[in-house]
Amino acid sequence: MEKLSARQRLLVAVVMLTMASETLDIAVPGIVYPRLIQEWGIPIAAVTVSVTAAGLAMAVGSAVGGPIADRFGRRPVILVGVPLYGATTILMGFATSIEMFTGLRLLAGLGLGAVMPVLLASVAEGVPSGRRGAMVRSGGKVCPARCSSFTSCLVPRKYSNSPPSTAFGSVTNMT
Repeated sequence: MEKLSARQRLLVAVVMLTMASETLDIAVPGIVYPRLIQEWGIPIAAVTVSVTAAGLAMAVGSAVGGPIADRFGRRPVILVGVPLYGATTILMGFATSIEMFTGLRLLAGLGLGAVMPVLLASVAEGVPSGRRGAMVRSGGKVCPARCSSFTSCLVPRKYSNSPPSTAFGSVTNMT
């Protein structure tokens, strides 16, 4: 079996990190929304709209990411999609309303959805044929289990009784 070059290992690592990001994104509803319902007093219908919008945005991003990459190349899709996902995910922590949070989840879903198939195609083409299947599948098996545990450690367990100022509470009020 052929060894992977440094460039091929980097490519696989980037894909696995992106898959880890997707796993973290999928964990958001189970971890963050219950806190938003409790602290912001939002109805479950608003949460349903937010979760649905993010999932649909990811599907749309996946559907358009490939054709855009075919026309303009993979690099532009990656260079737009990854920062879009990253920046909007960070900004979610500073959201002050469910509408703002939903809008940011929508943009994050578009970016992540566009990037995932492009990166997986890059791995499929960029590694030796004997290792393709294993390289493409590896992130899907390893990342979700590891990232689920990691995600649960990132979210603070309790907040003070003061009202939240952002989606994740005020940093100065965490105890």
